[in-house]
Amino acid sequence: MKFYNKGYVALMTVLLTGAIVFTITVTLLTLSIIYNKNAITRMKLQSARLYADSCAEEGLRIIRTKVYSGSGSLDVNGDVIDDCTYNITGTQPNLTVDAVNIPSPSDGPIKKVQVVTSAVLPKIVLLSWTEIP
Repeated sequence: MKFYNKGYVALMTVLLTGAIVFTITVTLLTLSIIYNKNAITRMKLQSARLYADSCAEEGLRIIRTKVYSGSGSLDVNGDVIDDCTYNITGTQPNLTVDAVNIPSPSDGPIKKVQVVTSAVLPKIVLLSWTEIP
């Protein structure tokens, strides 16, 4: 009879250990998936801000060529699809450049940046560079 009890204890120990290892593995995999989704979201938000900032810089470059109003778009990553748009408004020297990324895919994050100048000649002087919610 003792022979069977030893086998039963060994079987229960293996099953319990297996259940614990399985639970730990599932927990780690779940945490890894959540972490990766958050990392992808952060990357998309950073790219959206980068595109908006790039368009704001393009707007400032256009102002440097003595064009003080207008709008345009920019392909930042070279895929022949516009990644952001900008709009220059105001009167010299108080110009405003509003820039926004074009989300890709269409449900991606949208970031808006507003740059305000206080002088444009001989150098562009920035009054503010802010992200608009």
